[in-house]
Amino acid sequence: CEDVVVRNLRQISSCMSSDGIDICGSKKVLIEECCLRNDDDNIALKSVYFPDLHDWRGDISDVVVRRCMFLNGLPGNAMEIGYELSTNRVHNIVFEDIDVLYAHGEGAVFSIHNGDRAVVEDVVWRNIRIEHYWDKLVDFRIVFSRYNRDSERGAIRNIRLEDIHISQSYFNPGCSVSLIGGCGPDHMVENIHFENVCFNDQKITNGDQLELFTR
Repeated sequence: CEDVVVRNLRQISSCMSSDGIDICGSKKVLIEECCLRNDDDNIALKSVYFPDLHDWRGDISDVVVRRCMFLNGLPGNAMEIGYELSTNRVHNIVFEDIDVLYAHGEGAVFSIHNGDRAVVEDVVWRNIRIEHYWDKLVDFRIVFSRYNRDSERGAIRNIRLEDIHISQSYFNPGCSVSLIGGCGPDHMVENIHFENVCFNDQKITNGDQLELFTR
């Protein structure tokens, strides 16, 4: 698809593996003023191929998600790019002015799981407010998974998190983590920028405050 607007959608699901809005192989997509509650990804960008069923592969670009509210249940992620990224490029993606009321499961608030050959680049999360999260805050990884089709791995680069305000409870430290990991020297996660990221109005100045694990 190209030149798509999704506006003012209210959607609630408690079904396992329910996604909210999946943007598959599409360009010039605007999602705004939506409220999504799911037991999987609320928003997911994918390039998907199911043999004999669906071929939704293609580059993804110029996607804006703004002025939305997300509630994320047990599996899945609040705002996800991946896992299925069987294409060449995913770029110019913006999430802005978003409230994450909770991410209660084992997923992440901010996630990129690149298990195929795509180069994921130029992604911005800006002006995001998080009332509660549990397992992971940030999860940017190049992975091998059962969801993927390509034998070649890709890359993740030029990612920005700006003006992120997080309410952290006393349950988080020691239990909640952030993960950034590549897949060897040729398939790296590079140029990840954190600017004005705050826990309870305290600005984060180092990876230890995020319980950040890298490889």
